[in-house]
Amino acid sequence: MNTKMSRPCLSVLTGLLAFQVLSAMGVAQAEDQPVASAAPIASPTVSQPPVTERLIVSEFDASSRSSLRYKAGASSEFWVIAGYHRTLVESLQASARIFLDFAETMTIFDLVLGPTLNFPVFGAAHEGPENSFFLSFGAGIRCEKAPKATQYGFSYSVETGKRFTVTKSINYKPEFRITGNTISTNGPDVDFIPLQFSFFWE
Repeated sequence: MNTKMSRPCLSVLTGLLAFQVLSAMGVAQAEDQPVASAAPIASPTVSQPPVTERLIVSEFDASSRSSLRYKAGASSEFWVIAGYHRTLVESLQASARIFLDFAETMTIFDLVLGPTLNFPVFGAAHEGPENSFFLSFGAGIRCEKAPKATQYGFSYSVETGKRFTVTKSINYKPEFRITGNTISTNGPDVDFIPLQFSFFWE
């Protein structure tokens, strides 16, 4: 058997060997090259709603007034006054007030309705009812109930004062108040209410 290869076969084998060597070198170079990382995907930006001042929707206030009047004899009276105020816009409220007078000879009930105008402290950013000056007008009905008779008439009130913040939901609210009616012949009453608080909620 002839162990010598012919020249053409030797050329073919040499070419195949060279191809294998070049292929191996190319793979090694490809593995050495760094793999480019994918660009990070930007997350969508979520717009935040603007921060606004809270708008007070409802306000409730309460006070009392006691007095001792001397005419032909001494008579005592004790008043309970309560009000509810609903915010329409930042500087305007719709208000309702109830006045109850527990006198020795009769019980008096007044219901007045009207607007309340709020005036913020100079330089204040928020124009809601909190910590503001106010002016209220009201008109309505009066009922005087005595043991032997009951009378009805027209009633009105005017209040002005200033709120002072105590907490986020409570204001100290002193005021001057004028009240009158068409039944009494003594004319309107003028009172200063030093102890009154209002309560807010949204």
